[in-house]
Amino acid sequence: MNMQESSLDWTQKVELLLDSLCLSHKLITYAELAEASGVTPPHKIHKLTEVLERLMQADCKAGRPLRAAVVISKVRDIPAPGFFSLAKSLGLYEGTETGADAIAYHQTCLHALFNA
Repeated sequence: MNMQESSLDWTQKVELLLDSLCLSHKLITYAELAEASGVTPPHKIHKLTEVLERLMQADCKAGRPLRAAVVISKVRDIPAPGFFSLAKSLGLYEGTETGADAIAYHQTCLHALFNA
């Protein structure tokens, strides 16, 4: 970590890490992102999720692909159901939060990110 990165707060690190992951076409779990960005306890994943939701809203408003799509559940290999719920409330998605609809939408999001 360079001097500039060490002076950033964890929310800024989340955004920088997401941008880097998008450029390198890589995914990360919620726990890995929380650790890498230095999210402080308690409720690390909840805090991270709130930041990811704000970034999703900002990306949608700016007409950008959803960077939060690179963050996945270790168990599901796709984002948590809240990702799909928020995408639905933003008018970006009409399917379910689990199953084939969610998998297909996630792939669409990744395609948009990785080919932007």
